[in-house]
Amino acid sequence: MKERLNGTTGGEDEDARSLQRQMSREEHHQEKTQLEKVFDGQRNDWYTLKEQLIVEASAEEEENSQPRDLLDKETQKHLQLAAQKEQMDNNIEVERAQWKFTRVSLEGALKTAVAAQEDNEITKEFFSKMEQARDDERSL
Repeated sequence: MKERLNGTTGGEDEDARSLQRQMSREEHHQEKTQLEKVFDGQRNDWYTLKEQLIVEASAEEEENSQPRDLLDKETQKHLQLAAQKEQMDNNIEVERAQWKFTRVSLEGALKTAVAAQEDNEITKEFFSKMEQARDDERSL
């Protein structure tokens, strides 16, 4: 009855609601399409940016690898020199120990030779005195 007062029938309201739903679906579809386009555009922008960053990172890595290689070589040289220095220090210590042993041995041999020389002179003096005493006894 209310419908009759408004001048519309139930069928017209149904058609209006159907038309409104269809328009709402079309708007929703258009909005979805627009959002998809925006999303695809942003995704393409991000993909392009990602590719640029990959290229830049690769170039930077290549650029940094040369100084890194030089640094590695210099570090290796430094380690080798340190090892050589340590070996030379060890060799010097060994030589010093050998020199000390030789010096001590030579000092011992010199002391023995000096003592032997002194004993020889004492013995010579003793024999000389004995000969002198014998000669003195014979002359008496």
